[in-house]
Amino acid sequence: ESRPKRIARLQAMFEKDAGPLAPLRSLDAPLILPLDPTAAVVGALPERSTVFKSALSPISVTFRALLRPPAGSGGGASSSTSSDGGGGGSYAIIFKSGDDLRQDQMVL
Repeated sequence: ESRPKRIARLQAMFEKDAGPLAPLRSLDAPLILPLDPTAAVVGALPERSTVFKSALSPISVTFRALLRPPAGSGGGASSSTSSDGGGGGSYAIIFKSGDDLRQDQMVL
C-alpha cells in the first residue's frame, strides 16, 4: 500500500462517530504528558497526522496542547512543540511498535 493511502487511512480513523480514533479528537480532560510535564494535550489534530516512510510505518499524531513554561524559566516551548504565544500550541507524538527505538533516538 502506498504512503499516501496509509496517511488517508490513518486520518479516516479520526472521523467523528465512525473511526476508532475519534475519541482522541477531543479529550474530556487535559492529559499531562509523562515525558514533558509542561505540556497537556486536549485533543488530536487529524489533518496533521502522518505515516513515516519506514518498513514498520510508524505514525505521528499531532495534538492540541496547553503549554506551561517550566518552573524557573523564562518560557519557551520544547523542540517538539509550537506555540502561538497564548499558552496553546501543538505537540507531535510518534507511535511505533516492534522495533528497536535506540537507533531512532540518534536520528531524532
